[in-house]
Amino acid sequence: MALTALWVVVSLALARGLSLNADLAALLPESFASVQDLKTLEKRLGGVGYVAVMASGAPPIELRRFADKAASQLVHLPEVARVDYQRPGSFFSDRALYYLDQEDLETIKERVSHRVDWELSQRSDLFLSLDDTEEGPPRIDISDIEEKYQAQRKGRWLDTQQGGSYYADDESRQLVLLVKPNGPSTDLQYVRKITVQIKHEISTLDLASFHPDLRVDFGGSFTKKVEQQEIIQADLLLATATATGLVLLYLIAHFRRLSAALVVLAPLLVGLTATHGLVFLAFGQLSILTAFIGAILLGLGIDQGIHLLGSFSQRWTGTENAEAAVRTTFAGTGRAVTIAAITTLFGFAALGVSEFRAFHEFGIIAALGIGCIVIAYSTCLPALIGVLVARGWEPHAVKSRLTSQYGLLMASRPALPMALFLLVAVPSVALSGDLGFNFDFRQLSPCHLPSFRMDKKIDKLLGHSQTPIAVLTETPEDSAAALAELRTRQRQRGKKSTIHLVASGSEIVPDEQEQKYFVIAELARQLRRIRPTDLSESDRSRYDRLKKLAQAKPFGPKDLPESVRQRFFGSGGDSGSMALVFTAVDLSDGKNASRFAREVRGLKLPSGKAASAAGSQMILADIVDLVRRETPRVLTGTLVLVFLCLVLMLGRLDLALLSLLPAVLGLAMTFGLSYLCGFELNSLNIVVVPVLFGLGVDGGVHLVTRMADTKNLETAVADTCGAVTGALITTGIGFGTLLLADHRGLNSLAQIAVLGLAANLLCSVLLLPSVLLWLQRSGLRFVERGPVPSQPTLHHTTKSKKR
Repeated sequence: MALTALWVVVSLALARGLSLNADLAALLPESFASVQDLKTLEKRLGGVGYVAVMASGAPPIELRRFADKAASQLVHLPEVARVDYQRPGSFFSDRALYYLDQEDLETIKERVSHRVDWELSQRSDLFLSLDDTEEGPPRIDISDIEEKYQAQRKGRWLDTQQGGSYYADDESRQLVLLVKPNGPSTDLQYVRKITVQIKHEISTLDLASFHPDLRVDFGGSFTKKVEQQEIIQADLLLATATATGLVLLYLIAHFRRLSAALVVLAPLLVGLTATHGLVFLAFGQLSILTAFIGAILLGLGIDQGIHLLGSFSQRWTGTENAEAAVRTTFAGTGRAVTIAAITTLFGFAALGVSEFRAFHEFGIIAALGIGCIVIAYSTCLPALIGVLVARGWEPHAVKSRLTSQYGLLMASRPALPMALFLLVAVPSVALSGDLGFNFDFRQLSPCHLPSFRMDKKIDKLLGHSQTPIAVLTETPEDSAAALAELRTRQRQRGKKSTIHLVASGSEIVPDEQEQKYFVIAELARQLRRIRPTDLSESDRSRYDRLKKLAQAKPFGPKDLPESVRQRFFGSGGDSGSMALVFTAVDLSDGKNASRFAREVRGLKLPSGKAASAAGSQMILADIVDLVRRETPRVLTGTLVLVFLCLVLMLGRLDLALLSLLPAVLGLAMTFGLSYLCGFELNSLNIVVVPVLFGLGVDGGVHLVTRMADTKNLETAVADTCGAVTGALITTGIGFGTLLLADHRGLNSLAQIAVLGLAANLLCSVLLLPSVLLWLQRSGLRFVERGPVPSQPTLHHTTKSKKR
């Protein structure tokens, strides 16, 4: 007990350092290209993502006044890099001549020169027209060139920057500001800190002074991470507390004594504490999936305590026999408990070999947890029993009349349980192949949160997605080549393309500006020779526009508006550093994410290097592809490992096959029942499938080993079915508490798990006893034949109980 106390103290000290990371990037290994590319992108941009401030309800003029005031305050926060709330369209429109081809610039210059020559000829006294036709003065008309470039610009990023100067929709009375923090979005402490700072800064503004109906909401990737983190932490607290309370209530009901319930629960809590300490040493943090491992292990681990204390209570004959009762309990029931725990451990360990980090960490942590719980029950429980018995505590043997009667019924009339089983099993197994896989990641995220619902509104105001994919390149030539290749792919796929629009630094900052500048300077000189007063009204407006455009000087990346420069060239301003790809499809759908990834990856560059596509969308695509690739391998590995484990631990192939029967058939029934209930597999709940297989062996192991020991089905069923049922119920409690979570992905995991445990219960208490009885009566040597009560014994027992 002293060693146990030391173990708990050390584990608690380690577990205090655990943190929660709900980011999807945490589900993939660090070595994956998509994860590394995202880190590279964050270094170039100084972080990825925004805190979006959405103002609504007030008249447009008041929304703009609020935006100007809010931006002026937010930009002075130390952790804010910039505030984007106005389109940079005027910057590009004032430099429109540099985006024209050299040939078109020469054409404009020639047309202006023709007008100049005409005016000069009209002013000359020596001018004599020999042409009787009066066509009028040459006009400054460049409408054909304007139309040409308007058509080319359509569907491109520069086109989305035209229109109103603010990111606003006057009709719906909405305006958005995008606040760009300095730090990375992967540091959750920093994300929470900057989000709180921005919200506090907005709260200092008197919204009513702008308009009584003005309302402010917050969105963007930073806000979504904070809200998702908060909801998962609340779900974690609720699930753990609920699981603990329900398990304790069940133990009290099962053993009918609070002291017995606490005796069973104490070693389990020791094992869970040790598990979290080891998790800190191994991983340092918990993901969205592994965060709830405590509640799940609570339901899984209590099974061992129920079996062990129940067996000890039945063997208890007095204080003087306590040591012998402990010895026989751990030699008999302890062996079955250990075998069941090891098969479950192998079921989890099979996940540990997966490349998918979510599978890997869940499997390793669960396997560590099962191991720690086995050690805790093997060491702490006997010691605890010894301490309590020495102080006068006595166990209370619990004998269930229901399990005894069920044992009699199964031994004499097995047809009824088998008929009930087939009634459920036949249709569910027949439909097991119809269960679908849902690749929609919206089913795995808390889309009901305000920040998640705001995404579509923000995208509409911007004219494109908030978070494009960045194709990372090193030179202007590579950037231009990547842009050309992406547009070629988009054009070839037509309506099937997943690309909405593409832009790059090489396109934003046009080349050959020095050569164009000489033409533009000459154009400006010619324009100064024209008399504006001699122009028609329409030509005068074109003249004024051309004269203004001709004043523009060549520009480079450092001359761009800050929001544009950082977006296309990074915080360092390296020329041609990346191209941006905006999607045309909803990448929340995993199938779309995979299609998009295939369309933007594998670009051929002149330098010979491969272009990297970086963004959270690439991580989603990798998760989908990895789940597709890993799931069959993990399931096969689980089956093989569990089967080999059973053969080695039981020492007989026939017993191993019988123990495996509830797991195999139960899993097929789970798929069919899930289909009937309208559930689907997804990238999160698929992790529970190999786990259910490993758990499904437990009931079979206990019943088969007990049958082999007693040689009597009635006794084996009476001794084990109650404990097996209780164990599955407590396991169901551990998984079932996730149904209370607001996170829909965790809900789906709980749904599949609870159905799987229910199917396994039917296989363990209805199917397997019937199979064992049939084998016994058929004379096959799977299980040795033992005495079976005859029909008159059943009637006699019933009459005795009535009397």
